[in-house]
Amino acid sequence: MNFLFWTHLLSLLLVSAPSSFERQFRKEHPGLYNHLQEAPTDKVGWKDVIHWMWPLFTEEWGLWRSLDLNLSSLPFTDPVTGLPTFHERLPSPLLLYGFSKEVVEYPGYWHSKVWVCGFWFPPKEWQFSCNDCAEISASVSSGSSNKQNELCSIHLSLQFFIEFPATELPIFIGLSSIGSMGFLRNPHAFLRVLGTALDISGSRFILFSAGYEPLEAAIDSYAKEASSRPEQTQRSNEGVSLFGGRLFCFSGSVPYNWLFPRCAAAIHHGGRLDSYANHYAHILVINVFASLWVSISPVDPRLLLYWLEFLRFVSSLGFCNLWPSLKPVICPFMLDQFYWAERMYWLGVAPEPLKREHLVPDKDEDFYIKEAANMLVRALDYSQSSEVKSRALQISNKLSNEDGVSEAVHLINEELRSCR
Repeated sequence: MNFLFWTHLLSLLLVSAPSSFERQFRKEHPGLYNHLQEAPTDKVGWKDVIHWMWPLFTEEWGLWRSLDLNLSSLPFTDPVTGLPTFHERLPSPLLLYGFSKEVVEYPGYWHSKVWVCGFWFPPKEWQFSCNDCAEISASVSSGSSNKQNELCSIHLSLQFFIEFPATELPIFIGLSSIGSMGFLRNPHAFLRVLGTALDISGSRFILFSAGYEPLEAAIDSYAKEASSRPEQTQRSNEGVSLFGGRLFCFSGSVPYNWLFPRCAAAIHHGGRLDSYANHYAHILVINVFASLWVSISPVDPRLLLYWLEFLRFVSSLGFCNLWPSLKPVICPFMLDQFYWAERMYWLGVAPEPLKREHLVPDKDEDFYIKEAANMLVRALDYSQSSEVKSRALQISNKLSNEDGVSEAVHLINEELRSCR
């Protein structure tokens, strides 16, 4: 026997409904609005709609419901009459959040079906986007291999760059899909900012180009310009080193689990998902909103892990922001990135968020390049301060005691038992 089991699994806070949403909803659907307002506390009501269900009442979701699912365009309405389904009130669904109370406060006005589980960190073996690197790392860790190289042949140049004797750890720069989304309009200016920042700080940078062709073309162009000065560029099949070997540029997969503990800071956009993960997040949300038919039996933790596989890049928050040795320098571009950038600053584990023009300026003039480089170096210096390191260690230690996946599995099992 099966039953309808609603569970909303999200890694981050939902985007709040527009300020005009309730007023417009009441005007266009007065009967449904009153029906939801009058719902008992344990049933789906306006509290659920305004908290997280509101996107279901937008035109985009309405078309999907009616065309693809053959349902009414509005939830909780009859597909023929369009009137509220007065004869049926569904229980409020279990709403699970995959973040920590140590990072995001739990408001007292959230209803009792909302739970903050802790971060849904994936198993360590999932934290390598390169399968070959993961296999080598596992064999080295288990003692079954005596290999000196900890990464696969594709990433050996990266390993050599990191292991090169230096007084400070390198700094990772990864903007993921920011380029393909149109925010990196002048890749050449971006590289100039990095080169100038290297001259000011004496640091070393690792730049992940994420396969963004204009940026990779700019890297190649920079390498060709410097070819007359061999000390300025070094080429290999696995990456390009610029600026006297102080900037290592590469694309492809990233061995995050191996890389991040070996970096001093990470410059990134502050969001939680790259384009790959967003694809699977979209699939999950569709399945959630369509409602999941689940057998009445305890949930195998492995099943939930597979559901949460798309969250392997939650490391943008969990690893980049709160890894004890890795300090974030965040330059937000859109959506939730601004929230997390401000949140990390408020928690004291990151400098004030960079403005976009202080990392990827549109203009290539010397004045703007130098200004951006100075702001970037200032942020990096702040990220390495003793205050930030101490605060990051405090929060990281607290997070290490949490097991968000197990908590989510437990809550779902409890929900299943209560519905028998």
